[in-house]
Amino acid sequence: MTISIALGSLAAPPAGADTAGGSSTLYVNKTGTCSDSNPSAGSQALPFCGIQAAADVVAPGQTIMVGSADDDGSTYAGFTLTRSGTQNAPITITTAGTQYVRGTVTLTGVQHVQLTALHVDATGNGITVNHSSDVTVDRVTLHNASDVLGANGVDINGTSSQVTVSRSNISGTWAGNTIRVQPGAQHIVITTNYLTSDIGLPLPLVQVSAATDVDVTSNSLSVIGAADIAFDSGSSGTAENNVGAVGGTPALTVSTDSAAGVTADYNAFEQRLSTGGLYQWGGVGYGSLAAFTAATGQGADDIDGPGEDYPLVYEGSPLVDSANADAPGELSTDGVGRSRVDDPNSPNTGAGAHAYFDRGAYEVVDQIKDFTSGVLATWSGAAPFTYAQEFRAFPADVATSWGEPLHATVDFGDGSAPQAVTPGATAPHVYTTPGTYDAVTTVADADGNQLSNTVPIRVLPPTAPQPVLTATTIGHGAPSSTLTSGEVSFTVTGQPAGGFPTLTMNYGDGTTGTLDPSAPTHLYPHPGTYTATVTATDVLHRTGTGQVTVTVGDAFVPLAGGPQRAFDSRTRGHDSIPAHTVVRLSRAQLHAPAGTDAAQLNLTVTDTKGTGYLTAYPDGGTRPTASNLNFTTGKTVANQATVEIGADGYVDVYNGSTKPVDVIVDTAGTQSGSSPNGLTYNPVGPVRILDTRTTGHPVASGAAVTFAAAGTHTVPANAAGVLLNVTAVNTHTTGYLTAYGAGQTQPAVSNANWAPGQTVPALVTVPLTNGSVVLRNSKSGGSVDFVADLVGYYDKTDNGTVFMPSAPVRILDTRNGTGQLGAGKTIRLHIGAAAAAALNLTATGGTHPGYLTAYPDGGTKPTASNVNYSNGQTVANMTVTPVGTDGYIDIYNGGTAPVSIIADLSGIYRDHN
Repeated sequence: MTISIALGSLAAPPAGADTAGGSSTLYVNKTGTCSDSNPSAGSQALPFCGIQAAADVVAPGQTIMVGSADDDGSTYAGFTLTRSGTQNAPITITTAGTQYVRGTVTLTGVQHVQLTALHVDATGNGITVNHSSDVTVDRVTLHNASDVLGANGVDINGTSSQVTVSRSNISGTWAGNTIRVQPGAQHIVITTNYLTSDIGLPLPLVQVSAATDVDVTSNSLSVIGAADIAFDSGSSGTAENNVGAVGGTPALTVSTDSAAGVTADYNAFEQRLSTGGLYQWGGVGYGSLAAFTAATGQGADDIDGPGEDYPLVYEGSPLVDSANADAPGELSTDGVGRSRVDDPNSPNTGAGAHAYFDRGAYEVVDQIKDFTSGVLATWSGAAPFTYAQEFRAFPADVATSWGEPLHATVDFGDGSAPQAVTPGATAPHVYTTPGTYDAVTTVADADGNQLSNTVPIRVLPPTAPQPVLTATTIGHGAPSSTLTSGEVSFTVTGQPAGGFPTLTMNYGDGTTGTLDPSAPTHLYPHPGTYTATVTATDVLHRTGTGQVTVTVGDAFVPLAGGPQRAFDSRTRGHDSIPAHTVVRLSRAQLHAPAGTDAAQLNLTVTDTKGTGYLTAYPDGGTRPTASNLNFTTGKTVANQATVEIGADGYVDVYNGSTKPVDVIVDTAGTQSGSSPNGLTYNPVGPVRILDTRTTGHPVASGAAVTFAAAGTHTVPANAAGVLLNVTAVNTHTTGYLTAYGAGQTQPAVSNANWAPGQTVPALVTVPLTNGSVVLRNSKSGGSVDFVADLVGYYDKTDNGTVFMPSAPVRILDTRNGTGQLGAGKTIRLHIGAAAAAALNLTATGGTHPGYLTAYPDGGTKPTASNVNYSNGQTVANMTVTPVGTDGYIDIYNGGTAPVSIIADLSGIYRDHN
């Protein structure tokens, strides 16, 4: 097998561990609550946000711990340390994982400091050690991609002394040196590092200038067009056990004024280009090792061109067991912390007390033969489950390349003690508790090298698991987002170990399918209550079922540009709608696209030649006994109606008069569960928000009144529309009302029509642009007063209600046995579980003028009105009335005499959840 080497990846001290002398740890972690100003900061509970804040207060013996084990990849700004430790209590700065310092780490005038396991993404110098002593830079990963000219990986300058750079990975596009030792520095050790640069500038990887006693030992280096190691300006030191690859320039360069103070031996340099030679010593270049040794007496034990694939070293390489173990700065471990070991397959040609050390930063170690083939699988069973007897935890043919004895253990992952196994043996184990476990077999040799194999174990309950199915309707909350009210997201929980490989759904609407957890949605074509069933199959092919009841409804979709005319019998060029005749209106006429369930219409009759009524209902069904508006001879009457569209895509409008009438139909919007532009409805009040009678300013003919409807009475400032009951009073001439949003073009429709002396209410839906509503007195020869009661509002949040349309059905008629509702009396009308009810209320048979007010049972009767009637008049008006928590609404007769009341239900509003 091949053993992978992760450069510079040795584990940092564990978070929370005490440092030398039992001192505390200062924590830096910006992923949660942190502070750089709180005097109590630095604990795990309240860490510093930045490293600089910790560096400003760190004391001898303390460790600055950056990040946490679950905080991989975070970045922290560079910092400067000016505080020192002591010989017995150094300051340590480290990371808990792969947190990055982005910038420069600067040590200035400090002593007894350790930088370990840092990851530095440099934008200039990576680490600067200035006028400091007893400093260790160990297991640091340092990278630079900024091409800053003159920037060095590690820059040791000033009077710095006793500085060690070890087991670090310094790579990137350095436009300086990976390690630079500046004039004046002394007693420096650069050992067991991996150093490389690919910028192509003629700058040595390790540059020692006018520095004393600098030992460059056991480093693996790779560069093209520059020296690996250079001593100049009267420097002194050693270069031993280094492995380098160069091209176009000498690998080792020692200036004339440094030659007397430098010793070089046991290095291995490969010339990858035909020019440049291997050495330049005392100003003279040498193209071969033999010439160099003959002329200088140096490099007697060097190797010329081992042909290595840097930085790895392979079995049988001349670098193996050939280093000087007593070279200054030589470590007993390699660049990734492995012990230097004796390879029994290679002769010991090195020197020192342990002549088997390998040259360079990486040691060739024993390799354990891979034993995962044929056994890496997932095992599943019901508790109590016995780990498969036939599985060979430690195959008999596993061996090492050096023939060393092996031992193995199996950790079953359930908290039980690991079990030792011998070659070829099985490892039976009984799992009693359902769950997912990792059975890890670890094989190790005498030198501590090891190889592991993990087998997932899934232990299921003894009986078939029962899935739990939950459902959530789709709506994403933000007012600018989309909301598709008929779309439902399903979630399956209660999954056993190994999950449910197969989830089959019966959605309850006649469709089935496989539930994909990454896209677990279903669009119901029509409002209603459905029972969805999931059949789940576990990894043992056992099945279980779960059910959930789903109720979906329609959201309101206003027409773009405001209400639009759908039908006008006056433009047909022939007679009005004859008596007892039905007009069929198609989806196209109603501006209702496919997928919509109902249309919100304003119905108007005019040029009436007799008494009668209109009824709008879904085509294809039986005409209901309900009515939408009532009229008498010569009157123009309008009323809003939300009408369910028939399965064939048509709506019927019936003239229930003995005489012809003209019918006008305007569409304000549609009700749809499939449109992403839907608006949920939120009942309010009703509450009065405008009454021009109290201001003393009636609305003149052709004029309008504008008032704010959003941002008041719980209506959000960004509401998309409002539902109002608008009443025209103190009418002096014939006219009509048009309601629309301020800032919008006035639509060519009417919402309420009146004759002189009439009080006419009308339910109107008004899309909003800037939160205000315009009520215009149109085609009137005189002024009129407008009263507006807020009924509800529309927006795109998913906490509103959705509409459940139905064919009109009469749920109250006091003429059939209950008798008229007395003056000042209230009748309770049962609706059932609903947030609001879409009712057409009709008052008839009154002997004196009066009004009706509908409101939720259990609440305070509002000052608003829904229907206004005169002596002997039959008047209808559409209402959307909130329902009390007991499922009832109250209807109050505000007249001075009894009156008959009729209520026709065309749908209810339910919570959208």
